[in-house]
Amino acid sequence: MAALGGAWAGCLAIGGSHSAGTHLFYVAIVLAAVRFTWRATAVVAVAAGVLGGPLLPADVSLGIAQQPDAWIPRLGIFLMIGVLIALLVENPEATLRSRLLDAMASARLLRALKRGEIEVFYQPICRVQDDRITGLEALARWRGSAGGYVSPGIFIPPAERTGAIAHLDEYVLRRAIAAARGWQSGAQPLYVSVNLSATTLAQPRLVAMIDRILGDAGLPPHLLQLEVTESAAIDDLPGAVRQLEALRARGVKVAIDDFGAGQASVSYLQNLPVDVVKIDRCIVSAATSDDRSRRLLEGVAHMCDLLGLQVIAEGVELAEQLTCLREIGVPMAQGFLLGRPAPAGEIHALLDVSALR
Repeated sequence: MAALGGAWAGCLAIGGSHSAGTHLFYVAIVLAAVRFTWRATAVVAVAAGVLGGPLLPADVSLGIAQQPDAWIPRLGIFLMIGVLIALLVENPEATLRSRLLDAMASARLLRALKRGEIEVFYQPICRVQDDRITGLEALARWRGSAGGYVSPGIFIPPAERTGAIAHLDEYVLRRAIAAARGWQSGAQPLYVSVNLSATTLAQPRLVAMIDRILGDAGLPPHLLQLEVTESAAIDDLPGAVRQLEALRARGVKVAIDDFGAGQASVSYLQNLPVDVVKIDRCIVSAATSDDRSRRLLEGVAHMCDLLGLQVIAEGVELAEQLTCLREIGVPMAQGFLLGRPAPAGEIHALLDVSALR
């Protein structure tokens, strides 16, 4: 703000917008781009355009006001330059082309959300002992204009890089919680598990938003499980801990996802307030063909049991993998062998079959 004020005063002293003094506003814009996010820089750029436009005479000595066709294009230039600099500073390795492609992909995703092209599918989470469904994981699926589905590997990464993932997370949360409310007719309560991105986890309004969605749907908090990866939490570990502790205090369960896929270590289980550990498919798939991998899976499961954490094995696709999990004593699993992701309309049929087991 001081830089903006100084630029305005300097330009006024020089003679107004007809002079070279308007270039002083670039100092404030560049400082914002280096120090803040592109969104904050955009705000500074707009403020610079207004201060250097309607609030600055074209000629101070004559007191001539600027016409809109003089200052609006300048505001656009301020905004474009500021945002581009901020984006490149945030990630120096990213090219301008990749940034533009991400922005275009995210814009298409947001339009798809408004048009109802994003569906929520649900994949069963089952007891290993008898294959009975105890919960379902919500997964976003984008139905393309040609009738097929766009791979999540195409639209999720750019949405994460641009922050548009927060809109998708909220959309899936609302749909999944509403759907879960309709599953509670049987004797066994079923929970729904929803993935949270680093962007959503960092939002100050997250806890209040989840409180509101749960309240609107009438779903008890203990029937909601939120999945986070260690990479999402490590971006701001103290902030993530505060958010997760607040959610757990309300009864919401927290799971650490893809454990073993990246740099996850015992310290994450020690520092993060979690209830569930989802063991990544890379460990599960190797356990049937490699004794060392089997011992690793057994060790992780035993460690989680000692810590009082529930274990879910991911990516179970073969019968021998399920047999291995039963022998080791892993209690819960999910994967194509136990059930593929299905739209909400097919879930009740899956639950009816599961209840017969």
